[in-house]
Amino acid sequence: MAMRSAIASIILPKLERGIRNNKLRRCMEPRGYARYPAPEAAWQTLNEGDEATLVAMQAKLASGARPNAAQVSE
Repeated sequence: MAMRSAIASIILPKLERGIRNNKLRRCMEPRGYARYPAPEAAWQTLNEGDEATLVAMQAKLASGARPNAAQVSE
């Protein structure tokens, strides 16, 4: 049973992130938004903490200059 819990703790966060990314992509792509890769540390900063602060940081990033990185296709 402990083995199942260990495997689930490894797999579930990635599945949850994938589900969230799919929802965001389906919502934003038709509106002309593009997605760009972010380092894991930056991703955590933008997604963990106080909700109001996170929304403000994400809005500032989304309204800023286009990154030099290639767009994420899927």
